[in-house]
Amino acid sequence: TWSRHQLGGFVRGAFNRFADNSTENTEEYGAGVNGRLDVVRQTYLYGGVDYQKLTEQRTDPTSPYGVVRPNEYELFRANVGAVRGVNRLRLSGRLDYNDFSYSDNVLVNGTFLSGLQRSRNALTGTGRAEYALSPAVSAFVGGKFGRTRYDVPSQGGFDRDSKESSYTVGTSFDLTRLSRGEIEGGVVSRSFDDPRFQSVKGATLSGRDISDQPLEI
Repeated sequence: TWSRHQLGGFVRGAFNRFADNSTENTEEYGAGVNGRLDVVRQTYLYGGVDYQKLTEQRTDPTSPYGVVRPNEYELFRANVGAVRGVNRLRLSGRLDYNDFSYSDNVLVNGTFLSGLQRSRNALTGTGRAEYALSPAVSAFVGGKFGRTRYDVPSQGGFDRDSKESSYTVGTSFDLTRLSRGEIEGGVVSRSFDDPRFQSVKGATLSGRDISDQPLEI
């Protein structure tokens, strides 16, 4: 970190070994870099890229049931974004790409389980306009658009590729001198390329800790 700009990176590893159940042994590792380019006050560009080899926990609801060993997958991620602040107004946009590549596995009954059935990539774009009502409180509107593509159709021949969009309004606020949170709500919809799947639409409500993202005015 300098007086301007920022460059970071990480390398991680987690290796688990079991004395009696060697099929549960796992190896996870990853590495990535990220950076920020400060243009002028309250205006900057940022981006990052990383690769990780990961393992699903057997208790994960998305993990296949009855596999002989924990399910492994590779995750490649990249993002780029920009933030522009003008007085009390802050505009931001971000583009994310995630690629999930699952390994093959075998069920306890001997059935082969292809990782291609779950392998997919997702491209998501988000935008947001936020106005500071005070140093402690702000209001914002946001939008999100995404596209998910699977490597192969499902075993039943269904095309699971889909598009997603959402529109939200919300507020962010200081909880204490050192913590900040936000709440937002709106509508979300998803449509599928396969006409046999019905489009869905509903309400969304979420809250999260954003203490590492103080609002500048």
